[in-house]
Amino acid sequence: MDERDPYWRIVNTPSYWQDAGRELVCAANLLKKDYYSKVRLGFGRRKASEYETLRVRNTSARGMILLYALGIENLLKATIVARQQDPIRADGTLAKWFTTHDLSVLADRAGLGRVNKTVLKQLSEFITAGKYPAGLRDGDGSRAHSYPPDGVIADIEKLLPRVEATLGSVEAVRHKLPQIDLLRLCAGRKLSRGRWPAKQTTAQEQRDSHDLTIGE
Repeated sequence: MDERDPYWRIVNTPSYWQDAGRELVCAANLLKKDYYSKVRLGFGRRKASEYETLRVRNTSARGMILLYALGIENLLKATIVARQQDPIRADGTLAKWFTTHDLSVLADRAGLGRVNKTVLKQLSEFITAGKYPAGLRDGDGSRAHSYPPDGVIADIEKLLPRVEATLGSVEAVRHKLPQIDLLRLCAGRKLSRGRWPAKQTTAQEQRDSHDLTIGE
């Protein structure tokens, strides 16, 4: 199988993996905004609507972290194929080292360098066991069922830019998307000590506010 084959082109083109990864990160960013919403944190000045109550009650830190972990997996695989490591075997199937959900293995292949392997192992457990109430065997996935959400999210916020920067530094032969700030994807924001950072007012917003005041 070579680059004339459509399947080969999809597997070996970084942008396909980037698209998948960014969609997952986008969804996780949106969930994070809900998870740390004012209603959840108790700062709301009005009574929450029925929709808001249900939304907040069903916004899971585990689901959010699972999406981030899957997004990171796709971005690591994008980096691997960007480095021209063809994962397709002679029989047309994907190699086991590529289909694995072990982010430590993928990070080594992607050339991520020195990174906290404990964090990668925990995120790997979210992928394999976090989507279930229990692991496939007794003791499996324990770090995906008992964890401090803020700590895991803080680790993810350190890891995501590292993954994106590594991918951005690779001179890919096939199409690769430009580097972006993944934490701001889909209007996402970075968490700081369990609280959303204060919004920075832009010059345009200041002018708009001034115009509205004059209009009154």
